[in-house]
Amino acid sequence: MPQQSHLADCRAASSELCDCEPRRYMRLFWITLAICAFQIAGAWFYGSLAIFSDSVHVATDGAGALISVYVAKAVLQQHLSKAEESAKRRFWMRISGTILLISLLWVCAEAYERYWNPKPVDGWSMIIVAIIGGLGNVWQHRLIPHEENETADIQKRHVEGD
Repeated sequence: MPQQSHLADCRAASSELCDCEPRRYMRLFWITLAICAFQIAGAWFYGSLAIFSDSVHVATDGAGALISVYVAKAVLQQHLSKAEESAKRRFWMRISGTILLISLLWVCAEAYERYWNPKPVDGWSMIIVAIIGGLGNVWQHRLIPHEENETADIQKRHVEGD
């Protein structure tokens, strides 16, 4: 296992027994959950379908963070090979992708409804909610482990894309 950057409260003396990576991904999940809740509230109060659709995207990011926790713990506990690790990740990412597609249908139905029955949107408030969500993404990026492994690499690329 490559050398990890340990959290300040790391409980392990050996990097082989270190659980910093799954704990870091769990922190990412909680930040993602907070961003999602904030954006859903902002979308509800300010009438923004764009912020609501991003909150759906953030929710699937949260699912991805939980997948990362699961895979990182499995790697630590079961000493999975790269192929086994990738298979677990692909399985859970397919479930996450399916949820995203179902959510897309819901957002499209809402967009269709709003096309025929427009609702007012508070633009400046929507921008503030989006900026705060973006700052949450910056915070997430700083928490992602910087060692070289597939899970960390996928998380880094995804958050950078957001």
